[in-house]
Amino acid sequence: MSTYASFQGRVFLGKRDAAGVPYEVRSPGNVAELKLSLKTDVLEHYESQSGQRTLDHRMVKQKSATLNLTIEEFTRDNLALALYGNHVTGDAGA
Repeated sequence: MSTYASFQGRVFLGKRDAAGVPYEVRSPGNVAELKLSLKTDVLEHYESQSGQRTLDHRMVKQKSATLNLTIEEFTRDNLALALYGNHVTGDAGA
């Protein structure tokens, strides 16, 4: 059995409602590179009664994820997403 993988396919971006159901899902086009980083912040507690100071509890304080994409299509939707903005239409010179 091989442990190698080559991931290819379309990337989809969207929002989730309170129930976790995705909506406003769309593809940003060709994604040349995608990096996912997961982080867990853990508090470790050690006992102090036996003199051994052994670990007696681990508590997850926070979980976070970072996603970096290299998107090759400069559409107004992609630019608005990248710049935390909205696109608007208006008359020239107005």
